[in-house]
Amino acid sequence: MSVNRKKFLTISVNSKGKRQVDLNTPLDDTDFDKRIKVQVEVEDVVTTEEDRDCSDIDLVDKTVETQLKRVTWTFPSVTPHWISLMMAFFCGAAGEPTASGGKQLHPLTRSVSDDLPATGFVDCFEDNVATAEKYSGNKVESISIQIPRRKNVTMTVVTVGRFTTDMIADFELPECENLPALKGYQCKLLINGVDYTSLLWQCGLTLNNNMPTGEDAFPNSGGTDIEVLERGDQPSYSIAPQLLVRKGHTLHTAAANRTKVPVVVQLGLDAGERVVLTFPNVYLELNTKWRQFVGELNQYSTLIDATPMKDAVLKTPLKADAYLDQTEQLLLDGTEV
Repeated sequence: MSVNRKKFLTISVNSKGKRQVDLNTPLDDTDFDKRIKVQVEVEDVVTTEEDRDCSDIDLVDKTVETQLKRVTWTFPSVTPHWISLMMAFFCGAAGEPTASGGKQLHPLTRSVSDDLPATGFVDCFEDNVATAEKYSGNKVESISIQIPRRKNVTMTVVTVGRFTTDMIADFELPECENLPALKGYQCKLLINGVDYTSLLWQCGLTLNNNMPTGEDAFPNSGGTDIEVLERGDQPSYSIAPQLLVRKGHTLHTAAANRTKVPVVVQLGLDAGERVVLTFPNVYLELNTKWRQFVGELNQYSTLIDATPMKDAVLKTPLKADAYLDQTEQLLLDGTEV
């Protein structure tokens, strides 16, 4: 196992949310139409079988059994558009957009099938196109979003994909898109229908598909590259809001009593592009270290652990509605190579 950290560099991606037709068919080079700046961490996950001598003392050989790449993208700033794209690949299903308030409403839901859409990307340094490396068969394993009170909203996306990559000799770099920073104060937090945005100190969301990467994810033909990438049997979701409320406040009492309530997180302003994450059935409880004093003013805050649970109507713990300028449906098939 090895980790290769490539600090902030530009990766080339598809800005419309196009997916591969299948795991083994990469997107065409022409589908990579935008470059964005992220921090990339590539982890080579390799398992080997060791062969020792007859005395079972010294190694005489090693054989690769399984191999995959886990790639982490850290966005120092992010927009509702890119959050929407990552959420589409995480959830697995995107409906046809419809006009809504000057934007196009893209409904994103957890796919009925555990199979998830695959995508790819190209990474290279701007001054050395000869190093362009094309990744394919990547599926979103997890998304973490941090919403501070005033600073940049950040996002970390972890993908799992095929180990084998391709070097592109004459890759044509697409236009670079500088992502205007979405700020924490441009977001909303509603708990049980009450807007707590003005009391928000920070909030973290972690969504994980818990994708299996054990033996049964690899071919029984003896191949070493991962073959099956799908949502695990027990995906997990968590929300960690920290609010400037004291013991005795309605919200503090609800968490102390372990109440189930609906929670809505909106990323983006009402009039602009935005993503609305709806969790209809969330179990609230106080963090074990719930009372904390924050900031230079040493303000009293309450840290809550919120766990989204299955909703009787949705049949899943969450849904996402993306209000975008984009008219093209997300998760359409890309150009076949």
